[in-house]
Amino acid sequence: KSIYKKAKKLARQEKSKEFFATAESAESFQNYHDALKYYRKAVEYEIDDARAYARLAYLIEKLQPDPRETIKLMRIAVQQSPENPEYRCILGEIYLREDMKLNARREFTKALEIEKNYSRAKEGLKNS
Repeated sequence: KSIYKKAKKLARQEKSKEFFATAESAESFQNYHDALKYYRKAVEYEIDDARAYARLAYLIEKLQPDPRETIKLMRIAVQQSPENPEYRCILGEIYLREDMKLNARREFTKALEIEKNYSRAKEGLKNS
């Protein structure tokens, strides 16, 4: 039974990577609606690549704004890639737009701890 579960998990991981590659390809051809669909599938299959969550959040912001969903996705991206100052700044900027200033400050501050001269984080901190 545990071998079956491991195999199923591996199959899901492989499928999520396929969806991610398809999404990246669609996005590279500016086919944003297909990219959105395939990033969603990669996330549904619990891909362990933070870029999938960040790209999906970006496309949702661009095509079908939903702050709650983009915050959720960017939180996952930050959890999966905590040392990525760009993801923290994106999350901070969304928090700022949603008037969640304390959360925004936390993300910008963390981004600056990771990369002390990161201008995007400095700018975000100044605006929060």
